[in-house]
Amino acid sequence: MTGPVPGTLAPVLIVSGTGTEVGKTVVTVAVAALAASHGRRVAVVKLAQTGEPPRPAGAGGHDPRARHPQPHRPHLEALSTRRLLAAGVVIGAWPAEPGLAERANLTDLAVIAGQPLAGVLPADAARLSQAGFLAAARAGLSPGFGGTFQDQTNCHPQ
Repeated sequence: MTGPVPGTLAPVLIVSGTGTEVGKTVVTVAVAALAASHGRRVAVVKLAQTGEPPRPAGAGGHDPRARHPQPHRPHLEALSTRRLLAAGVVIGAWPAEPGLAERANLTDLAVIAGQPLAGVLPADAARLSQAGFLAAARAGLSPGFGGTFQDQTNCHPQ
């Protein structure tokens, strides 16, 4: 990873997912932790919270800019119409013992997204120690995110 050119805006990365509890927060923290470990300045902002009712003022927790009670599932087509490029597909909650469906989805997700598999993080990553989490992030994210993960699915969409 390289730093931004002085006087220019830093890169922005948007993490989106297919539903609730799919690992978006874990992926966000993993990318931020790796960037920080490489000496980058990092800021994480949650612009919206979906899939849970609004909380009363002062209820604690993170404070997104907007809350929506229904989950939103952004589609890749919506990103492309806004000329946003996908950095790749990262699985944010990979089970310790994946079944046939999970293994098939590993390739299918990259094909559907038209982007290579850029990482796989373990489902239990949020319960790891700080050092364990950083090691999992490094092993589970591709070099583009500061990690060492290499796509072994042999799926390289155009």
